[in-house]
Amino acid sequence: MRKLLVVFAITSALAVGTGSATATPPATATGSITFLSDTFTPIRTSGCVTFANEAATLVYAGDLTGNASDTDLSITYCDGSFAGVHGIEVCSACTLDGRTGDFTAEFVYKGSGANYAGTFTVLNASGGLAGLRLQGTFEGDASGNTYSYNYHFDPKG
Repeated sequence: MRKLLVVFAITSALAVGTGSATATPPATATGSITFLSDTFTPIRTSGCVTFANEAATLVYAGDLTGNASDTDLSITYCDGSFAGVHGIEVCSACTLDGRTGDFTAEFVYKGSGANYAGTFTVLNASGGLAGLRLQGTFEGDASGNTYSYNYHFDPKG
């Protein structure tokens, strides 16, 4: 009986010491995006379709804050509509939910005129943002640019 009590006491102490490793509840981050620069370097034309490397720097405001750098392949079609593919964003020292760190995300977008919309998914995160699982949408028009990202933190990283 004494041996059983010792095993129970050790097991209980270990369980208390390890704590609970659960994900944070799902949340939504919303806010605005301001482009500081956005340059297009043409790389090829096929008929009236133009392919260009796009490089942008931007600032997040709202629930997500910080500066980011984006690169993608921009395609402008004959009718003036456009799309961005193979987009990668790097956000350094960005803050979300009181946590600061870095993340890398992938994105795509499409639009026409001054209007566009796209999707965004974080691929990996580090520092205070380790374990970040985030995906959502962004859009813009002549009046500005916004985002709505659903996220949670996974303790397994």
